[in-house]
Amino acid sequence: MNSSLIANQKPYNLSAFWSILIYLLAFFIMLSIFGGIYSVIGGSDMGTLNNILVNQILMTSSVLVITIFAMRVIDNKPWRVLGYAWQDGWINIVLGFLIAFLVMTTGLVICTLTNSIEISSIQFNPGGLSLSFITFVMVAFNEELMFRGYILRRLLDTRLNKWCALFISSLLFAGMHAINPNFGWLPFINLIIAGGMLGVSYLYTRNLWYPMALHLFWNWLQGPVFGFEVSGLESFNTIITQVRPVNNLLNGGSFGFEGSLLCTILMLLATTGIGYYFKQKKEFSRELDLMLEAIDGEHQEENVKSDELSL
Repeated sequence: MNSSLIANQKPYNLSAFWSILIYLLAFFIMLSIFGGIYSVIGGSDMGTLNNILVNQILMTSSVLVITIFAMRVIDNKPWRVLGYAWQDGWINIVLGFLIAFLVMTTGLVICTLTNSIEISSIQFNPGGLSLSFITFVMVAFNEELMFRGYILRRLLDTRLNKWCALFISSLLFAGMHAINPNFGWLPFINLIIAGGMLGVSYLYTRNLWYPMALHLFWNWLQGPVFGFEVSGLESFNTIITQVRPVNNLLNGGSFGFEGSLLCTILMLLATTGIGYYFKQKKEFSRELDLMLEAIDGEHQEENVKSDELSL
């Protein structure tokens, strides 16, 4: 029997509710511990990219520790069921980049044409861009491991409807950003939709490479490249320096593009397209497997008949 199937059939030690609750409580405890370490390392200079990078290194350590603990002790499952199998890895990474680029470029163009933002300057800082890219690699890894790899996967392994599972994981994802600067109702709704956009492929693939790639390039293009705030957080060393003549529903105000109604519309369109693509891909793969099984069965019958004739 397939080893991953055996792993999935192992019983859980706790219900999904208690597993997720303990996981989140452990996360907050680790966050407090590493937050104390960060305040010592970073001091009062919380606004530099270097200290943001240090913060993400500590966050990555925290998420890894609690996830290893949860998988080994709480869930009794191997690490591989989280979704890191390199199946169509490069395709998923390229697809994630293309979706992020399409949405962000469309948003930037519309905001510019409607004078919702003005581009004041363009500069290129290779060192800053590289540092911000590494930072957002860790952000994507941390948040996708938590909210899709652990929480959504755990909910999908219950009798809960898969769309309810996606909504709950997206709600928790949005709630985690509630402490960000300039958070409000529209950013909250948009972050729920963003959780759906990032998680809808996982419903069909149980694989994290696509949502990690989309998450990475979404943040990196939005902030360091196009100059928006990222979920309310200021971006550093951006290629495009933009100015907002006024905060409105198109530019998202001080929360950034994710606080805009334009982002709402574009994310809903992207989520629909992503869901359709991965659903069709799964159905095609299933039909192909059935066809190959049927062909294999016919070959076996022919071999049996030929053996009987030879006897």
